[in-house]
Amino acid sequence: MKNVYLLFCCLLPVLLLNGQEINRESSNPNLDFHQFLSGVNVAFIDLPAELQQQVDEDDNVIVNQLASYLQQLGINNIGITTSQKDRLFNAVPSFCDIVKVKMDMTPVGNTFANHSLTFTSCLGNTFTFSSPDAVISKSPTIFQDLTNLWMKMYGNRVTYQPYHTLKLPKAKMTRYRETSLNNHLANSTDPIEGKFEKKLGAHANKSPYRIGVIKNKAGSYDVIYISGATNYKDWEEGELMAQIDPKGNNPYHTASWRLPNKVLNHDAFVSLNKNKMLILSFKGNDHTYEYFKILNTEESVKDLISSSGTAFAISRSGYLLTSYHLVKGASQFEAELNGNRYNAVVVKEDPINDLAIVKIEDVAFNGLEEIPYVLKSETSEVGESVFTLGYPMRSTMGSEVKLSNGIISSLSGYKSNLTVYQIGMAIYGGNSGGPLFDQEGALIGIIKARHNEAENASYAIKARNAMNLIDILGTDTDFPKTNRLAGLPLTEQVKIIKKFVFQLNVYE
Repeated sequence: MKNVYLLFCCLLPVLLLNGQEINRESSNPNLDFHQFLSGVNVAFIDLPAELQQQVDEDDNVIVNQLASYLQQLGINNIGITTSQKDRLFNAVPSFCDIVKVKMDMTPVGNTFANHSLTFTSCLGNTFTFSSPDAVISKSPTIFQDLTNLWMKMYGNRVTYQPYHTLKLPKAKMTRYRETSLNNHLANSTDPIEGKFEKKLGAHANKSPYRIGVIKNKAGSYDVIYISGATNYKDWEEGELMAQIDPKGNNPYHTASWRLPNKVLNHDAFVSLNKNKMLILSFKGNDHTYEYFKILNTEESVKDLISSSGTAFAISRSGYLLTSYHLVKGASQFEAELNGNRYNAVVVKEDPINDLAIVKIEDVAFNGLEEIPYVLKSETSEVGESVFTLGYPMRSTMGSEVKLSNGIISSLSGYKSNLTVYQIGMAIYGGNSGGPLFDQEGALIGIIKARHNEAENASYAIKARNAMNLIDILGTDTDFPKTNRLAGLPLTEQVKIIKKFVFQLNVYE
């Protein structure tokens, strides 16, 4: 197959036999091909894996010629590369808006024979056009000769008619809808049961993808579609999407899961991580799909924050450093900045040093500007001026980020703990996890706690203790080599830094 699509070094006169016989075969003789083709508005060119990789990395003139032929038929949206196919798939309201087109030909010396085109519908119906006696040589006119042959196979232009679009069969309907799921789950203590949400990119429906997981009478779990699928016209609220079969204490459960075309894949695996996120994967596929657990009622998540603290950016891509005691035992997190809230997950923990790294995982998050501060590994001195930004006592002090400043009082903390600084500044609940900067704007610590018996005695973990945790992320951290804040007055430093300091909302 690979040789079929290569450019040619030898150019010979064309040999295109006149009066080629065109064979037409259909897996469903009751389905009219022209009517079917008028019901699709996207074509995916189906390529072998090796050729798909070649096309993704470079280009291929014969594949492009096939795309041009499909456009002549009236299909304007053509997916050739993997990224094009993903983008188009995320824009169609029904999987049946797509037709897959496969081209075959056999190299024979300096010619190609055994030409065929196969069109496959969402239901698996195939329409194959073949020309057993057509021979095309490798010549300057090969691309036009191929198009002429394809047009002889099928050359009628179609106009998109949505009412001709095929429909996928319904899956088994359950008695549950979102309201009844809420009622059932309100008092559930089962760790697997719940409502889950997967964030998707922009598409016609634009609602979050929601599913419900509920235990059935057989002891396994039913996964019920609620709303938000990219191909939302293919699904109805209450349809049974999957079944999860728990394996004792094994965190990885087997599952049978319906793919977007509703074909049942029996080689699926489901697990729940420590943040109660449902992770879906399939055998032989490295990609995973993440579903965040959401509340069992229709109350707003924004009104049910169990606690909050501060986190700050260590990368443009959304990695945030914070305190471990903030995230310990919690199930769901949001990073909030300027009124915008983003889903976040814990990715690294260091209980010994009371540190953790969370990652913003939200399609609405578009990244940050370049990190402006450096991490200072050297120990600072007693008497140095320091400051922090955070969100203390938000319920009474308001939602705006707050500045606190003071000095380093001691190079050791409570009971001579050498991993922390004692700092003379006012620290309150909500400051935990915030960054501590010196007067040059270098990161020297992470706010830990205040002394309960001394009003202006607080503690900050020395920044060097975070280096091992940060180094695990490798190139995902974006600390600059030079400090952009050095030499700026405090007011200007604060204006820049506050773009990188988040309130961390925690839900237990």
